[in-house]
Amino acid sequence: MSAWAQNTPPAVPPVPVEAEALKPKMNGLVVLELFSSQACVFCPKADRLLDDLSQMENVIGLACHVDYFGVQKGSLSRPFCSARQTRYKSTLRSGPNYTPQMVINGRYETIGYRLDDISEKMWEASDQKIGKIEIIKTEKKNQFDLRLPDNKEGVENSSYDIWLATTDKPHQRSIKGGQKIVYNNIVSAMSQLDTGDANKKGIRIAANLKDKHSGFVVFAQDPESGYIIAAGQYLKPHEKPPMFGPFRPAAKPL
Repeated sequence: MSAWAQNTPPAVPPVPVEAEALKPKMNGLVVLELFSSQACVFCPKADRLLDDLSQMENVIGLACHVDYFGVQKGSLSRPFCSARQTRYKSTLRSGPNYTPQMVINGRYETIGYRLDDISEKMWEASDQKIGKIEIIKTEKKNQFDLRLPDNKEGVENSSYDIWLATTDKPHQRSIKGGQKIVYNNIVSAMSQLDTGDANKKGIRIAANLKDKHSGFVVFAQDPESGYIIAAGQYLKPHEKPPMFGPFRPAAKPL
């Protein structure tokens, strides 16, 4: 697998995240997937940016650490992250895998710390108004009901896969140079749901959340184009806010 990491300074320094840049609301739901690595010099900037953007209403952020760079201790990398990025390489025609890479709604990609490019693509993606999956916790532990959007939002009567991404509570790690960073939004497990008839509007799932998890994200995705066409997020109640970045409530409206 061909891959590379950003290890030389960019021509223009990354734009810092400003409060004003985070104020506007998206017109529709936006799913951000950051493909990152602890071995990548510029990835911490992208991880912090993802965390800031995830505070915005109607934005879901996922950090997926790839395993094709060697991380000797406390690695957050997962083989499924590398496989997922490679799949996007085909659908997005983005060239060799690299870090940090930000993928927006499965439709656009850009370098993960370039706020201007990411913001522009987020606004484009939000105009597509992908559907929102309603997540309802049942009385049984770790059992949830999913309600998919209706046909007018482009989900029903179309062919799609439904994925479950489980996210962790914050991880603190030491990276190259002795710097300590707290990673939020880390995806530690991802699986395709066996829903039988994926086009039905109601689905019951078992999320298998443990103490180390912060919650999960579910999304419907076109297997051919890679486009995310509906998504929803569940955050466990009474979670502490992340150790850096703006305060994040235990749950946010989607």
